[in-house]
Amino acid sequence: MARRYAHFSERGQGRALIELSTQYNPKQAVREYVTNCIDARIPGQKETVSVIMHTKEHRLIVSDNGTGISYEKLLRLPEEIGESEKAGKVDFRGEKALGLLAFGSLGLRMHLISRHYKEGPQHSYQRWEMQPSKGRIPVEDQVLTPGEMDDFFYGSFAHGTRVVIDGVDSHIMNKILSNASLRAWLRQLYDPVLQKGVVDIKIGRYDPRRREIRTESLQPLNYEREHSSRLRDEIIKVTIKNEEEPGNLEVLLFVDPQASTDKVAVYSKDVLVNESIADRDHFPEFSKSPVWTSGKVSGFVNDYFNRLVLGREGIERKSNAFRAWYHTVQSIEEQILPVVEETKKRGKRIVQNRDIRRVFDAMSDIWKDLRKSGLGDQYTRTGNGDKTPVSGTEPSVEGGGSGESGKQKPGTGKPPGPGTFEEEPEGIIQRVTRKRGIPFACPQPIPFPLTESHLRSRLEDKLGASPTLYINSEHEDYSTRASAKERSHFVRYIADILAKELSQYEANRAQSQGRLKGEPAEMIQATLRREEEVRFLLLNRLGVL
Repeated sequence: MARRYAHFSERGQGRALIELSTQYNPKQAVREYVTNCIDARIPGQKETVSVIMHTKEHRLIVSDNGTGISYEKLLRLPEEIGESEKAGKVDFRGEKALGLLAFGSLGLRMHLISRHYKEGPQHSYQRWEMQPSKGRIPVEDQVLTPGEMDDFFYGSFAHGTRVVIDGVDSHIMNKILSNASLRAWLRQLYDPVLQKGVVDIKIGRYDPRRREIRTESLQPLNYEREHSSRLRDEIIKVTIKNEEEPGNLEVLLFVDPQASTDKVAVYSKDVLVNESIADRDHFPEFSKSPVWTSGKVSGFVNDYFNRLVLGREGIERKSNAFRAWYHTVQSIEEQILPVVEETKKRGKRIVQNRDIRRVFDAMSDIWKDLRKSGLGDQYTRTGNGDKTPVSGTEPSVEGGGSGESGKQKPGTGKPPGPGTFEEEPEGIIQRVTRKRGIPFACPQPIPFPLTESHLRSRLEDKLGASPTLYINSEHEDYSTRASAKERSHFVRYIADILAKELSQYEANRAQSQGRLKGEPAEMIQATLRREEEVRFLLLNRLGVL
């Protein structure tokens, strides 16, 4: 049997190239050119990559000051689509050799100007144009003079490549590729090179009023927040079957107990592959991981040895490289799991304490209303009591010796309000005492002993000390509501406890002072009514009625 090989006809080849050229979304098309720029970085030197929108001329300009392309190689580009010198090289991204065609998803024409850093002063030039009706992409070559560079392509450059795409649609330019959109997207897309500081990526627009291009440099993503801590920051050598040299895997991970939606991104050769390693469509192996789905871990893993599928939207899975990558990531997961689990518990406690404080503060806010109904006392301030640091300066001071009378203008800062003040080395100190106010401080969640495990709360009123309200953090009701996705369930639970304990405390106090009158059943009903009133006012204040 004779063997033949499938191939494009001359006309079919042109149509196929046009189809390939128009299959990118605009951001993916920009990615192809920026990624090629990063590939062209001169070893050991920091590179500058610029993405400029010239709205008046409907142009997108992507430039770099990298190695540039020799004139001979430039001439071969149209005839070597699908062939790449980068294929199989672990340090390069553009291994498919199809990215140059992406201009068809942005505009009508592409001007490719390049100057090799080891060659002479000439600027090599190619013009590519889409002709869908004729099913072809004609290409023209020439060498540009300095005058032509000044007149048409924004002046000469020492070395590197400049891609100018004409005929960009207004909607793409102003909506999809706006500065705000490009800033957020490119920061995430190339975060590893921004973190390492080896590439300065600039975005900008031509300002028609000032007749100049205004640019800004992109900053790396910030994983290190107030409550976060660094888990991993290392390069792991990964052994790959049938490969002589190990591959490099960069790992940068942070954990934050107060985070709930953090993700760990997947990069390959410094370019984003997926926003989350727990994406079940691309990485089903990790879609139920207690680490990668915790919402507490942020950062990225960035390999230099995997091959990507067409479009760079995923890793080729049927390879020894992917298997080695998977086992390494799995090992990292196992190592950091105890830390993440403890962080999750700590994060839950922080959220619960914050909710408890919120309910207690709301109780303080409604104290006036409770006092009007006979349920509470008022706050008073006096010159005696505990010293409390305050923000700002003393609200007013007596006039000085300049003959002025009365009070001077208050100092800057937040006035601390009425009270007694003293100047001490650490600043202004205010003496404040709560007198006959809410009878207990902010409740404390603690595990109760086994003999009291059935109690939801307990108010300890020891002689000579302020009452202390404890909430059983291991009670089934507490656990159920604390773990609910809707935080209002837990807030209501704490509000119920505070309303009950406050009403019961005041009833007991009135009884011990001989102020209660009537039958016991009536007193119980009165206490329950107080509890309902406190609960209503409290929930109304919290906005969870």
